[in-house]
Amino acid sequence: MLVLLTFVVTQFLRETTDEIEYVSQVETDTSMRDTGYSALQLVVSVLEEFLEIDGHLYSPLQGWGDPLTYSKHEFPGYTINIHIEDESAKIPLRVFNEPLLSAVLEKLDIGLTEEKMLLDALQSWTDVKEIKKEAKKEPKKEEPDKDKKEEPKDDKDKPQDKPAVKAKMVAQKPLQSLDELNHIKPFKEIFLKNDKKKTFEKLKSNLSLYSKGPININNASKFLNKLLAQQEGFDWGEIKSRRQSEKDFYFAHKEDVPFADKRQLSDLCNISSNLLRVDITVQRGPLSFFLSALIQPPSKQAVSKEEEKKEEKAPEKEPKDSESKTPEKVDNGIKILVLSEQSSIL
Repeated sequence: MLVLLTFVVTQFLRETTDEIEYVSQVETDTSMRDTGYSALQLVVSVLEEFLEIDGHLYSPLQGWGDPLTYSKHEFPGYTINIHIEDESAKIPLRVFNEPLLSAVLEKLDIGLTEEKMLLDALQSWTDVKEIKKEAKKEPKKEEPDKDKKEEPKDDKDKPQDKPAVKAKMVAQKPLQSLDELNHIKPFKEIFLKNDKKKTFEKLKSNLSLYSKGPININNASKFLNKLLAQQEGFDWGEIKSRRQSEKDFYFAHKEDVPFADKRQLSDLCNISSNLLRVDITVQRGPLSFFLSALIQPPSKQAVSKEEEKKEEKAPEKEPKDSESKTPEKVDNGIKILVLSEQSSIL
């Protein structure tokens, strides 16, 4: 009887302990999730403050790159890490710019034949219109006739020496991550099998699956800025020199970008951010929570000094009687386009 009682008590304690650990973990996950979203709200508030002061988000050097330090806000009991990356400082794949991508691959010492293979594959897996077009071309599978009996095939009719023909892989939907390029045949064969992993990483670091452009030259990599300088004609040497001599240097007006002639930036480039990726990690002991968000600032583009003065001097239009009933919508707020989260035990 005593042995049975001991067994029952031991089993009860085990089940109770497991239940307490489970409840504790659920409550911890909830509190960490709340903390993660509070940190995201902090990021949005800081960005809105800079938009209110400067009108645009030009560069993290303004101060919004480190929201925790700027706001001096603390989250007691938690370790918070916030990383903000300017997706608009990369080559947008949602708008397939073949000449620019070709120039990038050329700079990375990719041969013409390999370049064409990579561009074709990249377009096939990123261009939504191309994907839909290819999907329509796919032949529909014929359903087997259940009543029809299959006739036995003679082994002599089978081709013995001919290799099997591999079907062309057709993208069913656009890439969700640049890491998926690792599994696409031309990229795998050209970069990974030929020991060009560093070159591959350099290529991926300058591409964006989310941005539609234009490219923010304030935050673009040195590699991409040098390439864009050749394409656009601005003086990369002078920009590089000013960045080395001035600690917090960035362009706040388009005409400040130095050109050898009287040209200005084309529609390919800009000096303000239009899409940011925010990654937030919350940690407490062995538990961690990860939150990622795509944030879109107001769609208003950076202007020149003359355009800025015109906007300041322009008198406010009084609405007519017919207009007063339907006021015009103005995009002044930050939009969160995509959210993803994940919790784990370290």
